[in-house]
Amino acid sequence: KATLTWDGAGDLDLHLHRGAAAPWFSPDDCYFDNLRPSWAPGPPGQGANPVLDRDDTSGDGPELITLQAPELGVPYTLAVSHFERAAGRTAQVHVVCGRTTAAFEMRSRPFRGTDTGNCTGNDFWTLATVVFIAPDQCEVQSIDAYRTTRAACAAF
Repeated sequence: KATLTWDGAGDLDLHLHRGAAAPWFSPDDCYFDNLRPSWAPGPPGQGANPVLDRDDTSGDGPELITLQAPELGVPYTLAVSHFERAAGRTAQVHVVCGRTTAAFEMRSRPFRGTDTGNCTGNDFWTLATVVFIAPDQCEVQSIDAYRTTRAACAAF
């Protein structure tokens, strides 16, 4: 589970990307326009198919992505995009792998940009890669990199 919160009004969006072959904002990205992607056989939101619980467009979250049965050894990358009205906001993402007590938490710098929508000059924060080595155990590698959502739309 990955949970996004932020410190005030505005629209930040949580993303979970599977693998590294496709750009963000694609079928390999679980986000507000792809709430229940079909990455594996089975029903949406179950097994290796993630689900984004809701797209909070005005508040301070939370947004939650759940992946019930992640594929072992597959890199999943977490990111947060500044969609609109969130300049100066700081995001916090909390990750829990399975039923274990091990967790990962990371805080962003204040988000930049005043555009609206996808593929803009607003900040896109790639925060970490998560690889599951067992159903309830993962390794998290911090990335903590910023680019624009325009750049995130063009390439992974």
